[in-house]
Amino acid sequence: MIARYRLKSVPLQEMRPGVSLSRNHFIGVTNDGGGIAQALAKALGAKHYQVEVCDKIPSHCDVAILLEGLKSHRNIEDAIGANFDVFYQAKNIADRFANKGGLLITLQETGGHFGLTQMPPYKAWTGGIAALSKTAQREWPHATCRAIDFNRDGKHLDLIVQQLTSEIFAMGRPECGVLATGERISLELEETLHDQELRLPLNPGSVLVVTGGARGITAACLLGLAKLIPLNLIILGRSLLADSANEYALLDRDSIQKKLINGYQQKKIDFTPKELNDETARILAQQETAHTMKKLRALGSEVLYLNVDVTDRDQVNHALTKGRKQFGAIHGIIHGAGTIIDRTIRQQTMEQFKTIFHTKVHGLQNLLQATKNDSVKLIALFSSVVARFGNASQVAYAMANEVMNKVAQDEHHRRGSACLVKSFNWGPWEFGMVRPELKRIFVKRGMPLIDQKMGVNFFIQALNLANHDDVELVFGAPLPSG
Repeated sequence: MIARYRLKSVPLQEMRPGVSLSRNHFIGVTNDGGGIAQALAKALGAKHYQVEVCDKIPSHCDVAILLEGLKSHRNIEDAIGANFDVFYQAKNIADRFANKGGLLITLQETGGHFGLTQMPPYKAWTGGIAALSKTAQREWPHATCRAIDFNRDGKHLDLIVQQLTSEIFAMGRPECGVLATGERISLELEETLHDQELRLPLNPGSVLVVTGGARGITAACLLGLAKLIPLNLIILGRSLLADSANEYALLDRDSIQKKLINGYQQKKIDFTPKELNDETARILAQQETAHTMKKLRALGSEVLYLNVDVTDRDQVNHALTKGRKQFGAIHGIIHGAGTIIDRTIRQQTMEQFKTIFHTKVHGLQNLLQATKNDSVKLIALFSSVVARFGNASQVAYAMANEVMNKVAQDEHHRRGSACLVKSFNWGPWEFGMVRPELKRIFVKRGMPLIDQKMGVNFFIQALNLANHDDVELVFGAPLPSG
């Protein structure tokens, strides 16, 4: 069933032992920089386990305990780096854990409730760690992978080690939070219904900065919103607006390729199939961008489209300065830009990880920084269902979107009633970034596709002041295990 769900924490019952480790198993613990790793290793060593505190988890280990999320972070960049560090550690053990199994435990410090309550400074930006664990579980069926959100506020080191040791050997859910009181929680989805009265946080003429807003899902949602209320839109996109958009305006993909081939042959230009496909995709993107802007203007909205790399802070700052000169102060952010390069944890290179991760995460960071002096009334982030459930071959995408989920929670706690904050964990739509082969996988797993009309309706209904506290929303059907 396709529906709207909100994320909530639920108390866990009494802890039960569930993991039996052989004394021959090698346990690797990464260094948190604050003494927890050493104390934990000492406690496990006292139980006669082979354990070592490592800067790099060795590929032959049987148990990996990753404490990067417990490190002290000086700033946002430092916190973001924890996601890269955990991914790096997971790559080291990917072959062994995929083939022979093992136990992976990730630790983070996002309040104990995975961001649903107040978090320590900068910790929201480490939130992708849990998504790595959930993705690893899907890629490594013989392994056991768990994400623990540990609230150590005011706890003595001995108590921290005692609680962590208990969790390591516990039979637990994939996500478990340990609160400052010692209570344990997990996360569940709860279906929510639409309110009868729609109260938008925007007024006619509100100024929105939108990334990825001229194409795909974001464009569809933006058009749906513009039908209700005329807006002033600063759209930041990667597509260059060029004359070719007009030259090829009435042509479909096949016709564009035929025209391109004819042009190459007339000019005696050699080309590869990849070059042909890339040029076709570029022209189609220009077409869609131009078409979206034309429709937005026909609905009464004003549009300023700027070719911007959202991962470049200077470009974002310059674009928003230009937008303010034309429209005035910014009232809202819709961050829909994204990049997908599907690879398993073992296959994904650090460069690919960076490309995917930074579009979502540094893009968001740059938008928040550039609008810090604006009176922002709406922040809408386009996340993905894979952040909630993990998905094989989408580790970077899952982690980046999960960071956005936690930053959304953090912004909600910080801004209070002055700003409506939503993170949309979209299931697969019938069009957009989800590739046909991935759509078939979702359908096979019982994940029905969201049609455009339904998705736009979900988006509009969620932008409701009546549901102010429902920040992290999941749209679609819960992704089954396996």
